[in-house]
Amino acid sequence: MLSERDNSILVKIFDPEAQPESSARISANAVPLPGIPIDLFGELATRERRTLQPLNQDFPTPERIHQAIKELSSIIKSHPLYASAYVNRAQARRLQIQYDELFSPDAESMMVDIFADLDRAVDLAAPLRSLDQISAHQGNLLAAAHTHKGLLLLRAADITRGGAPAHGLPPALANMDADVLEEAASHELASGGRYGNTMAQQLAVKTNPYAKLCGSIVREAQRKEILETMRPHTFECVLVLPRCLADRVR
Repeated sequence: MLSERDNSILVKIFDPEAQPESSARISANAVPLPGIPIDLFGELATRERRTLQPLNQDFPTPERIHQAIKELSSIIKSHPLYASAYVNRAQARRLQIQYDELFSPDAESMMVDIFADLDRAVDLAAPLRSLDQISAHQGNLLAAAHTHKGLLLLRAADITRGGAPAHGLPPALANMDADVLEEAASHELASGGRYGNTMAQQLAVKTNPYAKLCGSIVREAQRKEILETMRPHTFECVLVLPRCLADRVR
């Protein structure tokens, strides 16, 4: 028979919502983004929305993707503290790479750029302390960045487990084995879940090193479908996935 302590541990492993500290504190009174005045935030969000609109389709052309990256880079150059542009530039850059080409030698430099954008976005948008209140925009943005990074690391783990090298990983994870990459992915997905992405929360449980002892992780084909469905979005709905895909990872 399991002890009360054992039961408590299992609940925390398999039910992230059981932990009171697992959700970020969202406040309607928080500024949308640290370091960005509200009036400037509105201007940048409008500009970003116009930039991303041509990508709002199943198969945007390479020319449209390239133009969006160019415009987002312009926003970043003039306003380097605007975290949302980094998240969406990472998304747009990933659209340039076929799923089977992720972490290939030819895609190495682009993968480096994608991880750099995601890490920079997190650095800019993360609260100073874990219990600090954040805006809904910050929550959406941080959920998007952590979830995107987590899914990419899961793909890198699959590649490494198959015996091939994964090119373009962050320096701290370069040359690591599949188990380490999967553990890093689980950490990123847990953070994505903490900031409100339910799909990331479910995947974090399935890839948790302890939970894996009691069941199989979500199929790689499902992760591929989820990753390929991710698109750049405006600030109201960063990385909102179709409900049907979130339901399929349960």
